[in-house]
Amino acid sequence: RCGIPVICTMMGIGSLPTEHPLNMGMLGSHGCVPANKAIRDADLVILAGARVGDRAVASPGQVAERAVVIHIDIDPAEIGKNMPAHIPIVGDLRLVLSELAENCDWKAPQDWVQQVTNRKMRYAQVQVQPIKGFIEPKSFMRTLSERMQPNAIICADVGQNQIWSANNWIVRDGRFLTSGGMGTMGYSIPCAVGAKHASPSLQVCAVCGDGSFQMSMMELGTICQEKIGVKIVIMRNTCLGMVRELQDNHFGCRHSAICLDGSPDFVSIAKAYGIAARSISSNQEAESAIDEMLENDLPYLLVCNVSPDYPSR
Repeated sequence: RCGIPVICTMMGIGSLPTEHPLNMGMLGSHGCVPANKAIRDADLVILAGARVGDRAVASPGQVAERAVVIHIDIDPAEIGKNMPAHIPIVGDLRLVLSELAENCDWKAPQDWVQQVTNRKMRYAQVQVQPIKGFIEPKSFMRTLSERMQPNAIICADVGQNQIWSANNWIVRDGRFLTSGGMGTMGYSIPCAVGAKHASPSLQVCAVCGDGSFQMSMMELGTICQEKIGVKIVIMRNTCLGMVRELQDNHFGCRHSAICLDGSPDFVSIAKAYGIAARSISSNQEAESAIDEMLENDLPYLLVCNVSPDYPSR
């Protein structure tokens, strides 16, 4: 109603459809450029139920120095805990935002909206150069989300797969579920099993890495036994990618305890459980593999071979 650009934390993804013109994407150390620049340049920031963790805003004090901060939360202990709030509002977010919308006739300046929207469009046009023999994960995620039903549920694990999903999955009428606060590896498959049980008519997809898959792959037994039609996508880069990236950026590429090139054949493991499976190594194979995965409501495992050199964002 007020035409205010919106940015999301990871746990807020899905509160506004990805393709909404005012959705600038996810902010934070693993977020996208338009969202991070929008909060940097704003003179008014409304925090709607956000805890402002260090992954979302590394220097919250600097934001509060540049902008007026309105913090809305149902828990008064959360307000001002991580970022100073100039105007605190305690209450249920749905009720507070409804009241504000009804009583506010202010509109966001069009030059400001145009500025952040143009930046979003420019960022969307940046193409990642594929590496021969590997899946390019960002465009794969967009292809996967486009070919699934609009109300599909994605359950993202923890690691680089989570960031590729968060920044590139197109949320329409569906849900984006992930372990953003605790960051528990192995989350996606049990989450997908629960989501499919709760919403059996919807498509449910678990996205994980080869590290996180091996922390809950025993659930294939439950999936097989109960005939639970979840789809599992493994972004296999033969390493703990986010830890490797941290070691590259902060420890001079001195790698320790991140190598997973001795992992088993995931396709054979799935087939041993009677679950259909396939492995792909190029984006040209993606559409046919995804269509094969989605052609019925039976469980399916798709392994995407990704170069360990692809960054999170």
